Amino acid sequence: MSNNALDVFNKAVVIAKVLYAIPTWWLFAAASDREKLYAFIRHGIHLTFYCHDNPTVVELVEELDETLFTAVTQNSFSVLSQEIDWEERLRNELFCV
Repeated sequence: MSNNALDVFNKAVVIAKVLYAIPTWWLFAAASDREKLYAFIRHGIHLTFYCHDNPTVVELVEELDETLFTAVTQNSFSVLSQEIDWEERLRNELFCV
């Protein structure tokens, strides 16, 4: 398999499984748990399963977290979007209005 094919397969299968529920436990993970994930990615880079210019674990987690937050707040059928004006709440918390 070519390196590009390995990278695509690794992201589609391995990284997706590792990151499946990560937004729910990332903040509670110990430094040792995070280091294991960093080492896993470094090992994948070393074996050419993962390109070195792909996003880091932290970047992937931030992207997933933002995607989840947007999906919940923008869903008009969500109980949370109906009860809370997220933009107003964030503005108040960020600017202490």
